[in-house]
Amino acid sequence: MKKSTENHALRVSWPRSGTPLSQPSPPVTVLTGSNRGSFAQEQPSKAAKSAPVVYHLEHPATHLTLEQWCEMSGELVDEHNIRWGGHSEVRKVTCSGPDQKTTTFYVKKQVNQRRRTALSRFRAKTTYWVERYFLECYPPLSGHTPECIFFGEQTMKKTTRAVLVVKDLAGLTSLECWLGKPGGRSTWELQQAATRLAEFLLPLHRQGFEHGTLYPKHIFFTPDLSHFSLIDLEKSRLRRSCTRAARQDLRRLARSLEGSGFPFQRLLSSYRNNPAFSNLKIEGHFA
Repeated sequence: MKKSTENHALRVSWPRSGTPLSQPSPPVTVLTGSNRGSFAQEQPSKAAKSAPVVYHLEHPATHLTLEQWCEMSGELVDEHNIRWGGHSEVRKVTCSGPDQKTTTFYVKKQVNQRRRTALSRFRAKTTYWVERYFLECYPPLSGHTPECIFFGEQTMKKTTRAVLVVKDLAGLTSLECWLGKPGGRSTWELQQAATRLAEFLLPLHRQGFEHGTLYPKHIFFTPDLSHFSLIDLEKSRLRRSCTRAARQDLRRLARSLEGSGFPFQRLLSSYRNNPAFSNLKIEGHFA
């Protein structure tokens, strides 16, 4: 019987349930500023984006507590997301530290959004717990994700809150914004972007990593295409089949790129030139 040539994901260590991936910071009271708000535990209604506000911190941002991050208000980046029996939101918050330097953070807050994954040994964990794992504990992504500033969970009665704070990817732009440049991109620029993106994604898929929501707005890179990063990893997972991981991600990416002029076929060819993905097929227009 012929052995299957399909590659499988490498083994990774699982964080113990209930054990923090990093040491918790001491609680301090450091917030000053206006437009402070709270994250309600009931389902929110759609609201207008908040006015910009700068929070002045007397201590490093890593010393803030879950409650203090929850009190912060800022620009609503996405509409409230209602799924998995709970809801979540993401706000863009600007802080000025003791050194007077201004830093932008993305504060992700959620209530009662849990999922079961192999990483959590199929116990129900918040989706931000999953994202924090890939931000801090998955070596292949090291240096290719936003810096995780804070993660915290709190359960009271039947309500579980989670807050994840990441630093802004300064100097990087999303593929969505890059493609939306007025006047468009040259054929050479598009071909280069497709080639570099394949070089970045292929090793991750080779190890069974699946992003889960691989859309242009979640792919960031430097102007010279020398460095790539991924955001929004809460739906990420590790699959035994590297082909299935690649197929799921690339199918989503292909659909979202239709009509953009992006040479997806070139990206797909780079995959098929690799023995692990020689038989990779993406259904639809880019098959």
